[in-house]
Amino acid sequence: MPSVFLSHSSKDKAFTRKLAERLVQANVKVWLDEAELNIGDSLLTRISSAIEATDFVAVVISHSSVQSTWVQSELKMAMSKELADRKVVVLPIVIEPCELPMFLRDKLYADFSKPDDFDAPFARLLRALGVDKPLSEL
Repeated sequence: MPSVFLSHSSKDKAFTRKLAERLVQANVKVWLDEAELNIGDSLLTRISSAIEATDFVAVVISHSSVQSTWVQSELKMAMSKELADRKVVVLPIVIEPCELPMFLRDKLYADFSKPDDFDAPFARLLRALGVDKPLSEL
């Protein structure tokens, strides 16, 4: 079962929750901050441990997330893991047209920016995660 850390701005929580729900239905283990963090946890320790432990880091890209220092920090950790492991770890998920951070510009991304088209980019994301189920089975 593949696992994914969902990096996002809190302003993109509604989309991120929907994505997490659909990923769980597809048998993907999801690390989402609101489900995993507890009062008193060290944010940096828990997040860095989670990024290290998951197979992929899906970064929800929006105007809010590209401005977020937390998302930038999570991205730096994830890119370091990608370089160290020499395999794809970071999966950009664009939910609104905006300028991608420089180190993501050469990556293909899942384009969720069209409100009426969730299934097609979701199918591409599942393929990147190594999930072979067709959407009709989910």
